[in-house]
Amino acid sequence: MSHNPEQLTALINLHRQAQWPHRACARTDDLGEPLVSPELFYSAGAQDQLAATRVCKASCPVVAACRDYALGGDGWWEPDGVWGGMTAKQREAVRRATKRHSRQASKPRPVAVLDWEPTKKQRDLLRVLARKNADLHSASEALGSTYASVRWMHARMCRDLGFFPDELTIGQFVAAATAKIPGPGRKRPGGRLADAA
Repeated sequence: MSHNPEQLTALINLHRQAQWPHRACARTDDLGEPLVSPELFYSAGAQDQLAATRVCKASCPVVAACRDYALGGDGWWEPDGVWGGMTAKQREAVRRATKRHSRQASKPRPVAVLDWEPTKKQRDLLRVLARKNADLHSASEALGSTYASVRWMHARMCRDLGFFPDELTIGQFVAAATAKIPGPGRKRPGGRLADAA
């Protein structure tokens, strides 16, 4: 089994803690019996997982090093159990968010279209999304379109405005798009006046 550099660093940090297994959640009493049952940390039950995360957060002095080790990096990671106060699902969510962020960081930023003006369908989408608590699913229903086409239109508009699609909330997206729409008598970035609507 190979470890990537981030996980090796976390493993080294974990082992630098003096006698970390004896200080961690897996510590034992004088007879070698665990103070907390190891099965608690690998139980599939939600109540046990909650109890295990509480034990980690309340009494484990190496919780951060344990969590860093379990999260790993791009390679191997701990797929099961509660480690560092996090369940496997929580660690997977962190890993996905980290991957998404690193993918975006490696992509060139979209360049905003200077004289962007939405099409009629895009204006309709903005109007629907401007409603309270609207999202792309409810917008697709309100417009009588498929979710995929509404999502594609949203992504295209975000790129035209100079944003990644998942960079803004729906409210921020509507505000940014509305601010870019030239109104009657307002100058476009190119200097010419917008036509009256």
